Amino acid sequence: MARKVPDGFIFSVKMHNSMTHTRDCPKDDYRRYIDALAPLKDSGKLGALLMQFPWGFKFSASNMDYLGDLKEKFGDMELCAEFRHNSWLAAEVFDFCRSHDLGFCNVDQPRLKTLLDPTDINTTDSGYIRFHGRNAANWWKPAEAYMRYDHMYSQDELLPWLPRIKKLSSSTKKTYIYFNNHYKAQAVRSANLLQNLLKG
Repeated sequence: MARKVPDGFIFSVKMHNSMTHTRDCPKDDYRRYIDALAPLKDSGKLGALLMQFPWGFKFSASNMDYLGDLKEKFGDMELCAEFRHNSWLAAEVFDFCRSHDLGFCNVDQPRLKTLLDPTDINTTDSGYIRFHGRNAANWWKPAEAYMRYDHMYSQDELLPWLPRIKKLSSSTKKTYIYFNNHYKAQAVRSANLLQNLLKG
């Protein structure tokens, strides 16, 4: 992949489900995963590794320990944690992330109870934002997985993000922004809309 993209192109890679959801990844598979990323890292084209945890992964001492274990396994690789449960919106969590050099992923998603509201938090010198869409009707139990992310952002939905993005950009060396509302290429169209809004 590194040879197929131009200089300056950065990949962010999502950790495998067995590392974040089932959390039963064999020890040897961690090494294989890290080795597989070596070409991207060596070429300078590897950005953050996203640890996207499920809603059921709630704030607790044992789960904080798990975050610390992941950081130890991945060493100097850039890690960013995405939480789905709002119990993680706590000063203790942000302090922990800063002390362990773990990024914090800000999210846009439906405004539903126990989900995270929009934030503009950075705990490292990188900012990270993921837009998941706002399909509240299909968020919890979609008939098909893609339906959860079936949403096209409007200008009115993206405008409140402009000051948050500017704040993150001014306090970090780089800011990653990703759209996950991928059904029917809505992610690409939403990203283009945001890009135009940022240009003013």
